Amino acid sequence: MEDCLKDNIKYYFTISFNHENQKALELRTEDVKDCDEWVAAITHASYRNLATEHETLMQKYLHLLQIVETEKTVAKQLRQQIEDGEIEIERLKSEVRFI
Repeated sequence: MEDCLKDNIKYYFTISFNHENQKALELRTEDVKDCDEWVAAITHASYRNLATEHETLMQKYLHLLQIVETEKTVAKQLRQQIEDGEIEIERLKSEVRFI
C-alpha cells in the first residue's frame, strides 16, 4: 500500500495484492487528512490484527503440543505399568503352582 498521493484536486492511495491477475485497488478522497487516516487505519488493521491473531494461534499451538507430549508420556508410563503388572501376575501364578 502506498502513502497518499495527489492527482489534480484529489488524494488517493493504492492497495496492491500479492495474488496473480488481481488488479490494484485505488481509493480517492478530496481531503488529504481523510486519505492519511484511511491509509493508517488499513495498515493498522491489516497488520496488527493479523500479527495478534498469529501470536494467539501460535500460543494455542504450542500449548496443544505440550498437551500431546504429556499425553504420550503418560500413555508410555501406563503401558509400562501394565506390562510390569502382567509380569508380576505371571510371577505370582508360577509361585502359586509351586505351593
